[in-house]
Amino acid sequence: MRVRMAVMALSGLAMVAAGCSSDGATAGTTPPTGTKKDLTIVSISPQVIFIEGTDIVTIKTTNGCGKDKVTIKVGDITLPGTQIQATDVNTYTFTAPADAALTAKVVKPLTISCSAAPDTSFTYNKSSADGSITYDPDAEPNPTIKTPSPLGGTAQSNGVSVLARMAVTFTRPIDDSTVNKDTFSISEITGTFSHEPDFKTFYFKPDAQLAYAHQYTCKVTTGVKSKLRGKPLNPTIAPNGGTANPQYDEWTFTTRCEGCGNPWLGDISAAAGISSGGTYKLFSVTGQPTPVGEATNEQYKLQSGFIYATTPSATP
Repeated sequence: MRVRMAVMALSGLAMVAAGCSSDGATAGTTPPTGTKKDLTIVSISPQVIFIEGTDIVTIKTTNGCGKDKVTIKVGDITLPGTQIQATDVNTYTFTAPADAALTAKVVKPLTISCSAAPDTSFTYNKSSADGSITYDPDAEPNPTIKTPSPLGGTAQSNGVSVLARMAVTFTRPIDDSTVNKDTFSISEITGTFSHEPDFKTFYFKPDAQLAYAHQYTCKVTTGVKSKLRGKPLNPTIAPNGGTANPQYDEWTFTTRCEGCGNPWLGDISAAAGISSGGTYKLFSVTGQPTPVGEATNEQYKLQSGFIYATTPSATP
């Protein structure tokens, strides 16, 4: 009888042992509070970044934690929490801090740490993980045109003023010595160049007023280079939906046709003996004495030295 009871007791112990893990958790279930795990880095992307703080870096981890608990340090800089974004407890993004003084490649350590476990299923044996990022001045991206101006229009609709200047905003600071008549132009027109203090927005002002109702071509070539590392323009503008030319960006605009059906017909002032009544021969405002039609006081009126159309004429 005693032998039988001993066998039953041993069998019971075996069954209990078979249903438990070595750390006391039931097989196939989440480990209980107190189980130790390590915070680890799966990947850091990109691994090589530029030096001016424009790169967005993504860190993927295992056994991560919430955004409000995570700390990221790059070199000697601890990122402010407001700069860190998290899509989940294992994925974090941030803008790499700048180090514009660098002139050669430098590998900087990166550390991510968590001040608390992500939930109650475990605590950290190691709550931080180490990686690295390489800062490389030559990783500067090529500049592209962000905003070109002026654009589009027709002589009769949304046309550009004949006093317009060309303005281009680049994605990178530009070496102003590379901006000249050969790299930055409107058709064959001469003009002067200027730029904003950030060296990103440049202007071309024609020496003379543009022609009316005329289409102009704006062009910026790869001779334009970045201010820091001399990277050439990367053409991205494809006129009319075509393929961008690898040597330049190009687009067009059309000036308005004042006197071709638009309300304002130009300065034919009272100094020329014009009054509010009578019949007059109108001339275009291009500077050439070309008649554009007959006018009576029923169709046009004189106001502040200008003739305005009350009944616009047809396009000549």
